[in-house]
Amino acid sequence: MAYAAGKRPQFVANPLNPVSYLQLFPRSTQKYIVCYMLFWVFVGLYFIYTGLAVYLFKMAYSSVFEVKPKQMHDILSYFPEVKDDATKITWSHATNSKKLLHDALNGPNRVMVLESDVLMKGAGTSQQELLPIMAHPPDTDSDLTFDEYLATVAASNSTVGIKLDFKAIEVVELCLQRVARVADRLPGPVIVNADILRGPGAPADKEPIDHRRFLRFHSELTPRALLSVGWTTGYSARDIGNRRYGWEHVVPMWELVTSMREKSSSASAPSAVTFPVRASLLSDSLAQLCWLVEACDAGGGATASLTVWMAKAPGEPQPEAAVLRRYRTELGSRRLFVDLPGLDVSSIAARNASLTSSPTPPAAAATRRLSNATLVPLQPADWTIVAFPPRVGVGLGRACVATRASRLSLQSRDTPSAPTALAPLRLVGDAQFGAGPMAPAA
Repeated sequence: MAYAAGKRPQFVANPLNPVSYLQLFPRSTQKYIVCYMLFWVFVGLYFIYTGLAVYLFKMAYSSVFEVKPKQMHDILSYFPEVKDDATKITWSHATNSKKLLHDALNGPNRVMVLESDVLMKGAGTSQQELLPIMAHPPDTDSDLTFDEYLATVAASNSTVGIKLDFKAIEVVELCLQRVARVADRLPGPVIVNADILRGPGAPADKEPIDHRRFLRFHSELTPRALLSVGWTTGYSARDIGNRRYGWEHVVPMWELVTSMREKSSSASAPSAVTFPVRASLLSDSLAQLCWLVEACDAGGGATASLTVWMAKAPGEPQPEAAVLRRYRTELGSRRLFVDLPGLDVSSIAARNASLTSSPTPPAAAATRRLSNATLVPLQPADWTIVAFPPRVGVGLGRACVATRASRLSLQSRDTPSAPTALAPLRLVGDAQFGAGPMAPAA
């Protein structure tokens, strides 16, 4: 078709046919535009189909491949080889020097948790510095600083946890700030420990750490770490009366833990707590310590437990496997950690360990199951306590407590009806109410 000289009809694109716009460009350019558009179409289809395939795969196999993130407080989740038996966790005690740390991380024996002590360099002397080190009093110097300790553990190729035993409140906040900064790089669980209450046989010059500040630092800085709170203790071969954890020790500890959990928000409240207990004080403390663990166990992942440790006081006896078996039988395998160098833990795991059985209460009395929140009105002067077994030492006062393994019987002295209360007392466990003579069953 011929056109007039110098004139060509104006091209009008069809809006309904986007391809018609290609005619605006020379034929050689049109090829490149088509190739460019096809390239991006294929790229888009690739990502769409890939994303859809991944989504369908995860939906189909999520129960098999989903890996839940570990919590720093859940020690047993880091070591599946122990099969939920806390007594099989292995420890390196007093790992406070470069050599001891190197040997623990690279030695022939598997170490799962490093127990180390933290204080300020020169603590209590005129040469004290603002430098956290790894040392146990009376030592005030070390070749291993806290920063070096954390860096070495973070660079470890094996799964290993750390237990930080703080000896002074001045070092806690600074160290927990540094733990929080490297928490995601640490290969194992973290335990934050301090003695926050005075315990049996504690020397007068051995003051506990300020529990208010310690618990606040832990809740604010390392809420995912396992909280470990205990008592300052001592041992004397002559002081027989101070060889047990009494109700005067466990009830205040329960109150502190409960109060802390109530004040903390649900996001920052500690999920687990362990109570370090001295091995030589265990034999006559079964009722009290088992009650404490049960009362502080919130269920699910919020597990309470005991961690048994051993001191080296003159004349202090070695722990007996039979005593540890009783605790393991009562608490279960997940709630008893044993940091006792040289002890054969296989002797603890013997089945059918004997425990003092709970006798059946007299038929004349009514038995009620009481929860932690139960408040029962009682007048201490009008009631007598009959405990099962008789060795369980329970006293009326600010709190009455009974263990799951024993029953507490409250007997009216004068009248068959319960007197009017002046102040409510909290009862936990199996309580028995009745009138008339009630003697422990044989």
